[in-house]
Amino acid sequence: MIKLRLFEAWEKFSFSVIGPAYRMMGKSMAQTGLKMQGAYTSDDRLVPSLRRKPFKDVRPQIKDAKFIAPNAVIIGDVELGADSSIWYGSVVRGDRKKIKVGQNTVIQDLVSFVPAEDSQGIEIGDNVTIGPNALIQSGKIENYSFIGMGSTLRKGAKVESYGVVAAGAVVTENTTVPSYQIWAGNPARYLRDLTNEEKQTLDEHHSELLDLARIHAEECEKSFREILDDKDRDALYQQIPLEDTIALKMRELGLPVEAEDEENMEQRVFYKEYEPTESELWRKNYDVYEQDLFNFPDNFRLQKENYDEYERLKKHFEDNPEENVKLTEKFHTIPPKSDSPFTRKW
Repeated sequence: MIKLRLFEAWEKFSFSVIGPAYRMMGKSMAQTGLKMQGAYTSDDRLVPSLRRKPFKDVRPQIKDAKFIAPNAVIIGDVELGADSSIWYGSVVRGDRKKIKVGQNTVIQDLVSFVPAEDSQGIEIGDNVTIGPNALIQSGKIENYSFIGMGSTLRKGAKVESYGVVAAGAVVTENTTVPSYQIWAGNPARYLRDLTNEEKQTLDEHHSELLDLARIHAEECEKSFREILDDKDRDALYQQIPLEDTIALKMRELGLPVEAEDEENMEQRVFYKEYEPTESELWRKNYDVYEQDLFNFPDNFRLQKENYDEYERLKKHFEDNPEENVKLTEKFHTIPPKSDSPFTRKW
């Protein structure tokens, strides 16, 4: 305990006294060295972050965004919706016209937003996915659209909801990509309609990118102390055996490790996830975990009612066999032509 107290005192003294003193000393030595070099000196400067660069007293509105990469550039009149993300190397220039991005929109790596001077700006809807290295000059992209990697949208281009611009396509000026259509080529032309399988795949891909953006945001926001703690934790996991590592992870997640932890696990999980006031089981006059299932009065009553209804319907169809034939013909289904998993499901 005494060693721990001494270590905490030394750490506090280093942060508050020794560290600032060394920094002031280093700064004064650097200034002295610059003066001694004279004309042969080179002044190194720290480049500030460009993630929220004002232009003509207009500052980007990005406080609701989920993730903005450290090397992304956002300048001028830019508005980002809630839970949107801008990935590494992207450039969003609102120095000429306004750029508005909706909610849950993913702008991937190296995307460039450069509005034309004589355009109406750029408007991006909700749940839009823009692939890497795309160029958006101006226009409107509606909700749930997909812009492939390396594609270009010229001035006045418009992509309607669930419209897809293929990778490398160039949508020319004042061109509209209708909903549920795939356009490709240079210049972009209608290729085919979007299938239900592809629509579901695009939705799943967009959801995965949102989860990945949250992980990147947590990693980029870590302080130097948190990074060191993560390295120490990884080194600890490498030193202990694999079985102990798995047990430690299970304890962190609240899973049972020992044999006694598995006893009455169902009750503990139930009590943890559901509050007593929110469950109908707590309004009963018996304990659902102590009495046998066959002693439940409610279950017994429902079972008897279902059995009586079954006997009544059985007797009715035995007395009227023609109704059974009509019912069978009514619910007769035609088998699908395709035997694919998607056709069988939908």
